[in-house]
Amino acid sequence: MNSKGYIYDGTFEGLLTCIYEAYYRHENPMFILPEKKYCESIKDTLFNLLQNSDDCWNPVEILTDQQKSVKVYDAIESKISDDALETIYHVFLSEITNFEIMILNYLRLGFKTGSDVNKCMQDKRVMDMLKAERKVIWEVHRMEGFLRFEERPGFFYAAYEPDHNITSLVTPHFVERFAVQNFVIHDIKRQIASVYNKKDWFLTETVSGQDFGLVSEKKETYYSDLWRGYFEWASIEERKNPRNQKRQMPKRYWKHLTEVEHR
Repeated sequence: MNSKGYIYDGTFEGLLTCIYEAYYRHENPMFILPEKKYCESIKDTLFNLLQNSDDCWNPVEILTDQQKSVKVYDAIESKISDDALETIYHVFLSEITNFEIMILNYLRLGFKTGSDVNKCMQDKRVMDMLKAERKVIWEVHRMEGFLRFEERPGFFYAAYEPDHNITSLVTPHFVERFAVQNFVIHDIKRQIASVYNKKDWFLTETVSGQDFGLVSEKKETYYSDLWRGYFEWASIEERKNPRNQKRQMPKRYWKHLTEVEHR
């Protein structure tokens, strides 16, 4: 049956808890939203969509329960597949509108069809999930090539503002490449960072304007100019294709690319 919306803490475990509750309460929540996104603007949107239903004003708060989330996690692995679990996590990181309901609907299908769920390509529930996952994976590949590190006292620092919440997916690539370097990858948009200490890495929250220890302006300018010079030297004039460059390296990423002139 239909129910009021669900509010959760925004974590993956919290979402799995919501899915558990939806199943065992036999409910079909109108929406599932992180508490911080449940603001007046969202309420107004829901008010219009639900045609003045009172349900949008009194959502059910779902508290994260590790045991319940583990049960859902294990059920996805055993009754559907590891691939489906990976797809769900990627879509969770996509942060696209209504991804929580997308995941719930996908799981309802998955628990019926089993490991073949991703083969149901003509089902909109699967199409939407795979489309969102491709966007996440594509941005991860882009950032593995686009991320630029600057030297800071004792470590290297890279700032970026990805469309999706991909820091946890990007970091292992750089751990493998820079195994003997301390580094920080900072998602300014979400105020989170991954920190690597030559042994382990972890995610942590940051604060707006946090100072990660700036290197001297003279030294930073020297290395930036050196990289720009190499970029110009390596480029072939006859093969320059600005249109293709913008397609492969969208302008919204240029802000944190050293070799790009910012105007």
